[in-house]
Amino acid sequence: MEKYEELLIEMDRAFKTADHLAYVTYPIVKEIRLLMSIIENLDRALKAGMNAVLEYDRLYKRIGPLQESFEIRLDLFKSKIIMRHAINREYAELIEMMHELVTYKQKSPMVFQRKDKYVISNQKYKLKTLTIEDVKKYVEKAKPFIFKVHNIISR
Repeated sequence: MEKYEELLIEMDRAFKTADHLAYVTYPIVKEIRLLMSIIENLDRALKAGMNAVLEYDRLYKRIGPLQESFEIRLDLFKSKIIMRHAINREYAELIEMMHELVTYKQKSPMVFQRKDKYVISNQKYKLKTLTIEDVKKYVEKAKPFIFKVHNIISR
């Protein structure tokens, strides 16, 4: 199995998990901490989708060898892949936003819940909040990207 095929499977699994958590599990459990789990799965799915397209293009020698760095891969995705495959630029922005949220949470010294919001604080007490509505918007924005990746690779 090719690397891009493994990444497609990972993308589908992570996206289905994020979607299920957002639309099935969260309404039943109403646990605010699930919001970050949804974001992490969405981040994993979007990165796997981006990497699947990069690996697919590398396999067919449309791009050179790939670096391991997320930033370099994202720049390559923005500069070459988006134009070649007619991918909307907002998907690259969504990938970057999810990555920033996950790293912000990892570097955060404090996270807490306030009513129906998940609040992440940094060292200088700058706050970022997540609500279920925000998370559902991110899931809905990611859905067309997942379909687009499948269309690109199935050509």
